Amino acid sequence: MPDYSKYIGIPFLDKGRTIEEGLDCWGLFRIFYMQELGIEFPSFDDRYDDSESEKQIGNFVLSGMDQKLVGKWNKVELGKEQWGDGILIRLKGHPMHVGVMVDRNIFIHILTGCDSVWENRTSRIWQKRVIGIYRLEGQSNG
Repeated sequence: MPDYSKYIGIPFLDKGRTIEEGLDCWGLFRIFYMQELGIEFPSFDDRYDDSESEKQIGNFVLSGMDQKLVGKWNKVELGKEQWGDGILIRLKGHPMHVGVMVDRNIFIHILTGCDSVWENRTSRIWQKRVIGIYRLEGQSNG
């Protein structure tokens, strides 16, 4: 399994898109996929006002994020997660937070006011908020 420690401790920056200046959750997701898998996703920073815009982000996520721009994502059966799968999380009642799986139950992510961290998706804090684990169609992450 590749080392993901370089993604830990990055400062949060609303609409942040660089490790040096800071990232939001989509920024971290984008950087990970670009650096680790060579896949570049659009910034989408023009699709929401800020990282707390739960209705804007939730509606954007529910609309499928425009699949021609980010590809088709297939839901992964729990227990079959792989390094590099995406995790979609509900915050404030909306599907508005993403992270990246780096082990079967461990994901990395970043939230408003916190540096990037790793967390266990089965912890009390996250287990009921996880909407699903997703893999980009045609991508073998393992």
